[in-house]
Amino acid sequence: MWLEESHMPDDRNAYAEHAKRCLELAAGTSDPLFKQNLEDAAQRWTQIAPELTATNEFLDNCEQKLERAAG
Repeated sequence: MWLEESHMPDDRNAYAEHAKRCLELAAGTSDPLFKQNLEDAAQRWTQIAPELTATNEFLDNCEQKLERAAG
């Protein structure tokens, strides 16, 4: 079913790990533009975590309703 296809992690800890990794890479570069891009990416990972979690919960709910309706 299309709801089972996922290209983003569905674990909030994974988002935090991505953000942490971006910050680690940012700390290790001397290129100011690359550093800023990595810091921006870390911030985005942190911001989208609750949004994607809510989306996954919504899709799970939809799938359950579809299964009950088909059942």
